[in-house]
Amino acid sequence: MYRQNIPKVKLNIIRKRFIQGTLQIANTAIDLKVSRSTVTKYSERYKIIKKHFPEKLHDMNFYMPNEPKSHRPSPVYNELIHLLPLLVAIAGGRSLKAMPVWHIYKKICPQGYTYSPFKIIFQKWVPENVTEHPVPWIKPLGEEDVKLLNEWRTSPGHREWQLVIFIEQALKGASLELIRHKADTDAATVRRWMAKYDLDGLTGLVIAPRKQNPVIKKRVQSRKARIVKLLHESPKQYQVNRASWSIQAITQVYHKLYEDDRCNYMSINRTIHLLGFGFKKSRDMLISPDPDYRIKVQNIQDILQQLKSTEKFFSIDEFGPTSVRLKGGRTLQHHSAKPKEVPLEQKSKGYIICTAALELSTNQITHFYSWKKNTTEMIKLLNILSIQYKDQERLYISWDAASWHNSTALTDHLRDCNSLDYRKQHQTPELQLVPLPSCTQYLNVIESVFSGLAKAVIHNSDYQSMDECRQAIDLHFKARNQHFKDNPKRAGQKIWGKEIVAPQFSETHHTRKPFGTREIGSLK
Repeated sequence: MYRQNIPKVKLNIIRKRFIQGTLQIANTAIDLKVSRSTVTKYSERYKIIKKHFPEKLHDMNFYMPNEPKSHRPSPVYNELIHLLPLLVAIAGGRSLKAMPVWHIYKKICPQGYTYSPFKIIFQKWVPENVTEHPVPWIKPLGEEDVKLLNEWRTSPGHREWQLVIFIEQALKGASLELIRHKADTDAATVRRWMAKYDLDGLTGLVIAPRKQNPVIKKRVQSRKARIVKLLHESPKQYQVNRASWSIQAITQVYHKLYEDDRCNYMSINRTIHLLGFGFKKSRDMLISPDPDYRIKVQNIQDILQQLKSTEKFFSIDEFGPTSVRLKGGRTLQHHSAKPKEVPLEQKSKGYIICTAALELSTNQITHFYSWKKNTTEMIKLLNILSIQYKDQERLYISWDAASWHNSTALTDHLRDCNSLDYRKQHQTPELQLVPLPSCTQYLNVIESVFSGLAKAVIHNSDYQSMDECRQAIDLHFKARNQHFKDNPKRAGQKIWGKEIVAPQFSETHHTRKPFGTREIGSLK
């Protein structure tokens, strides 16, 4: 490795002047405040680089390596070099260590080197002059031992893995320190394994299975039977005010019932685990009690599959009410930043209810804002859709089973709108209801769009007024509608990548956010 005797900045100045051909020894020495011999020394080195490595001349970090200095050929050194082959032959052994060889050397040459300089010379001489031939610590494996060793290789046990490493390294003649380190054990254990292997081979390293005490075995079996009996019964049968068992409750009841077996909490816990029992959390399932569930779902699917170009299918629902105040939510922050703090008690600036309809074939949203959720708002939405899509032949209306979606006033309005006289007079399409089964808001496709809306403009918001909140919602739906006008696509792909599921009709979808805030979906 090259060592610099003067600062790197001065070396670069000398090198640049050498490359440019303007290097003058005396002037450069005065400018850099170094001796002329120093400038001359580096100038000679640059000449060597230019001759042998011209492409490296402009590399300021490249220098010719210094040749290692040879040891001064003193009489003591020459004598040691002459004796080293004999010393190594006398020492022998599995590995060449400096200490035992030095002890032999001191017996032959009492006036020779002390241990420290001897070790430096010895460690330099050995790699250049000696080829080590390690001697195995153990005898070769037999056929049966090879089969057993292969079984240990695939065994999950830690001890089997240790023995495999021990056998492999011992057969290579590795040092005891290396075997101990690789096998993750201590030197005494390695020596004990070697002794057992010399006596009985690989089978001598196998630990015989422990024989279980018959009394203890019978007690454990009895304990298992008793615990299974308790698990199949209710805690309330034993005056425990719990709906389900806990380990602590089982332990308390077990101690009261069976005083002859005083086992502790951990014993009960381990026994339950060995029996195959464990705690599992229940899952919330969305199940519709509608007896016509399958018929209604099949009807919707048939309409969607056979939808004509003169027909439109709308998924309708209401978003909110959601209060206008400081909102929390997930944000992208540095790991050292503190979480956003949202006051639990806030003064609301108002609330928003957004009534909207998603047209599935064009992915367009029609919306307006309401003060209540009632039949009047539904009639208003149907009138807006009839005017907006008056060039269509039929509009299918799909919504959930909320009371204001099935009121008598709404039914009368639909009958009037679908009359021939009304349609000819106002030139409006036919309105046909395709209701969802009861308690199946998760089938309402627009709920997925509302989830994307909540993530985009409601979560982490702090609007100062209802008008500001409404403007944000308007911009969101406007940009969304424009996107699908420019890129026509039926509702069925993720919208903006923000809806929790793809906004398409599917029985397997759960489009409502399962653990979100109340304003994500409708409040009914």
